[in-house]
Amino acid sequence: MKFKFIQIALGLFFVLTQFQNCGGVSFSTKSASLNDAKQSGPTCQSVIENNTGNLRIIVIVDNSGSTLKTDPNFKYRQQTLVDFLAQYGAKTNFTYAFGEFGADAANFYNYASSQFESNPASPFGTSLQLQNALQIYLNTPINDKANTPYQLAFDAVSRIIASDTAAGLVAPSYSVVFMSDGMPNPKASTDDLKKMVDSVLNAALANGRLATVSTVYFGAESSSSDASAMDNLKIMANEGLGQFYDTNNPPAGGLIENAITVPGQVVLCAQGS
Repeated sequence: MKFKFIQIALGLFFVLTQFQNCGGVSFSTKSASLNDAKQSGPTCQSVIENNTGNLRIIVIVDNSGSTLKTDPNFKYRQQTLVDFLAQYGAKTNFTYAFGEFGADAANFYNYASSQFESNPASPFGTSLQLQNALQIYLNTPINDKANTPYQLAFDAVSRIIASDTAAGLVAPSYSVVFMSDGMPNPKASTDDLKKMVDSVLNAALANGRLATVSTVYFGAESSSSDASAMDNLKIMANEGLGQFYDTNNPPAGGLIENAITVPGQVVLCAQGS
């Protein structure tokens, strides 16, 4: 694992040298002083408002059976995105992918076909297109016995990043937000979880780009299982150089703002991982 981290770190350094004129920031590894970042770094809202680079915001949400109780009105999985778009939807440098996982499947919305698919041809769209996707998502039934396949979710994220050949004046970076209310099912070890996150970072690096992975927990926070789920999500956010957000203990500001971590910025917006 140490050798793999060295490979990733070297890759990030190389990519940043190619992108250093794009955002005027330097990418910091997990060894950076998070306390300094918290005390003197920019806020999440200011980072988002001032960002001028092409950013792909990828949100993938848990659609397991338990979410019928933990998020019955889609407050966290849909409404928080609607609120985010109301404030930041005019930023044309942001594009969006929206996916869901459960019942041994993981799918992203295909903006070309207006359906959720395992291999969408057009997974990235504008803020207006995302609003349409969210409306369709609300009408997608959830199987009350659906499991929580973390691996399939991260495989799906890696696929859409690996296949993203969109060109622009500034190549896009990726901010992944992974939302779940429970433990991975099938089970996954700590090493397995880190490998899932690394697969996303490596998919971006393979295209000469950067990615971060942040995580959101929206469970009841009432049992040892909930605590274990949160511990897993914290580990994943730390591995992905992102943020962990517990909806039971929210910081100031909106959920999505506090979960989006722009590659190249070190900001402690939510609960530290």
